[in-house]
Amino acid sequence: MEETDVIFFINSAINVTGRSLYSNEKRWEQTLETIESIDKQVPNNVKYIIDGSALPIEEWKIKTLKDKGVRIVLTGQIPTVNQISTNITQYGIGNSLTECLSFNYFLGWYMENQEFKSKRICKLSGRYKINENFKWDDPNFKDKYVFAKHHPSNAPAKEQLGLTGLFVVRCWHMDSSLLDNFKTVIQNVFSDCANLGIDAENSYYKNIPKDKLYEVEKIGVEGYVSPVGVYENE
Repeated sequence: MEETDVIFFINSAINVTGRSLYSNEKRWEQTLETIESIDKQVPNNVKYIIDGSALPIEEWKIKTLKDKGVRIVLTGQIPTVNQISTNITQYGIGNSLTECLSFNYFLGWYMENQEFKSKRICKLSGRYKINENFKWDDPNFKDKYVFAKHHPSNAPAKEQLGLTGLFVVRCWHMDSSLLDNFKTVIQNVFSDCANLGIDAENSYYKNIPKDKLYEVEKIGVEGYVSPVGVYENE
């Protein structure tokens, strides 16, 4: 099995149906910037795009990504994923459901077809860039999930549900040894979004094991935040 420093799981929706603040052309430009930032900050990497686009992706885009060394897993046309993504009525929770379901399908496939061994695995949202603050090799990170410091929960039913915090989940990473644990986490996050009506940010904080958690001031990601279009550097 080949070895690399960091494997990136990039959740993406390159072609959307019009709910996004950004056009599909702009989303494509931002996706290329995401890839360039990874190659700049972590040259020894493997990149997977998990794309849940409701609309099919053009062949020339797929070829461009492959030419840049990206492995592509298309989940947007899986009936259950497509049904959710084309019938979103509540932005945050709907997006959370689509992303979690896509991620769960991907992890099942990935764990059966694993080609690479890495020190860490990073989840990065498509359209965002990692920067010089992105650190993956701190000895304190061994056997840990690493997130930017959590914020207080913003869920309307936080008191009834016992929610105390939320994570910004645009970028975070974990020790590769935690992959099996994370598959359980993402299944629980999907269940929370579907059954409790909370978004992934609140559910991640609820479900990440606190004895396996390391929080940092800066995770090292930047970009324009949907749906408001504010530029964040976290």
